[in-house]
Amino acid sequence: MLSRLLPQSAALRSSANVLLRNNTTALTAASRPRDKIAEDWENFKMPLAPYEGMGPLPPKPLWDPTCMRHYVFPEYWFEFVYPRIGVTGAYTLGGGVLAFLLSKELLVYTPELINTAALIVVATAVMKSVGPSLRDTIHGTTEHQLDCLYKLKMDEIHSMEAEVEEVKTEKWRSGLQEMYHDIKKSNLALMLETEYLNRRAALANAVKRRLDYQIAVQQSNRDIDHTHMVRWIEEKVQKSITPESQKQTLDVCIARLNAMSAN
Repeated sequence: MLSRLLPQSAALRSSANVLLRNNTTALTAASRPRDKIAEDWENFKMPLAPYEGMGPLPPKPLWDPTCMRHYVFPEYWFEFVYPRIGVTGAYTLGGGVLAFLLSKELLVYTPELINTAALIVVATAVMKSVGPSLRDTIHGTTEHQLDCLYKLKMDEIHSMEAEVEEVKTEKWRSGLQEMYHDIKKSNLALMLETEYLNRRAALANAVKRRLDYQIAVQQSNRDIDHTHMVRWIEEKVQKSITPESQKQTLDVCIARLNAMSAN
């Protein structure tokens, strides 16, 4: 587990260092949005966790200047003795304990003790004078690093969201491609149906032309036969008519006309 985490932590530190060098301005602690996981870390369930209760860890509490007095003594000590011995009681109790230890030689008065006391006084004076500014500087650096890490995290989230959107777009395009293929198949089926109907109509026209041709041939044959028969009859009639028969027919006609006029 540690062997997998070490390269990731090194890469994260290198990315944060790059952001620290490139970004001169950072968000403040109030303007940086809080993470929902940090706000509700007790109820958060990490997806695909290898074991139950993997994380996240509870957030570290912020520094409270009122929790300690003189950077050494907890404030609740003074709150505990305040109802019993008053405001200065804690200092009086501490001085009494120190005097008791010195009187009973439990705390031996040696040069090392003097050096230790001088060191404590000097350290206290230094912390009183430069402690708040040093704390603000360290706090500002920490906030700047957190801002850079947050920006790095948001950049990664935005890049992953962009990749997800690209995947969704590709899926949408693949769906359109399937729709395009379906439309293409429908158009091809319509083209085949149209070609089938065109060829069927062409076949019907060809059959009709052939039938019309046969009908025209039969009609022509009938016309030729009729014309030939009429000519043949006329020729036979003309051949059967002689001058004597014409004279006889003419006489008969004249006689009939005379008979009709006499009546």
